[in-house]
Amino acid sequence: MNERYSRPFMEDWKKKYSDHTFALFSHSGPLGLTIEAFGLIDFCYALFDKRALIQESAELKTEWFIETSKYAVELGVDFVIMGDDMGFKGHGYVSPSDFNELAFPYYRRIVDSLSVPVFWHSEGYIRDYIPMAVEAGIKGLHGMEAEAGMDMGEIKREFGKDLVLLGNADGNQILCQPNLELVRREVDRCLKEGMKGGGYVFSIAGSAHEGIQLEALIEMCRYLQQVGVYSKKI
Repeated sequence: MNERYSRPFMEDWKKKYSDHTFALFSHSGPLGLTIEAFGLIDFCYALFDKRALIQESAELKTEWFIETSKYAVELGVDFVIMGDDMGFKGHGYVSPSDFNELAFPYYRRIVDSLSVPVFWHSEGYIRDYIPMAVEAGIKGLHGMEAEAGMDMGEIKREFGKDLVLLGNADGNQILCQPNLELVRREVDRCLKEGMKGGGYVFSIAGSAHEGIQLEALIEMCRYLQQVGVYSKKI
């Protein structure tokens, strides 16, 4: 743990960037990692005849995530992002009832165990799970992959009072082509849907990957600094 999260580095960063917010982003959520450990096909079979094993795996991964996060909090992070991918394009990995049984209790335990807010990262379509995430105490949502069917405007209207929203910008098509006007339009779209009333942090829905064109990424950042600043009235 000390090799991955360095106390001297964190202390130095906190001094140099005192106006910044620090987060732990760990792709180690309880159910997403369990699905990866089983493999998707075997996990689907296990839903029928090995649910206790799924729960045992989720328990272990939950405890690991909690202890990792507690150490990060001790070092001074302001919030934790729990990476737990739970969706394909158009639908989630499991039914809402399975999510309620196999993910919700562990999300609740993670939230209750930490003294800082917990955000949830997931790519894919997770719209059906959001009410349960809010009930579990999740304070922010990162991803909202538009290509997967996630409508940030609709999510903002329904859950904007409960969740900080991060993401939604297209990093798989818009940033992989040379037309910078399309890049600026994507920034404008995200800001229009997410900024009203506060509580939105612009980012791409997933990760920056090798297919992204550097010029497009630079223009996205440049234009965002120009138009994506909240006024003091918000």
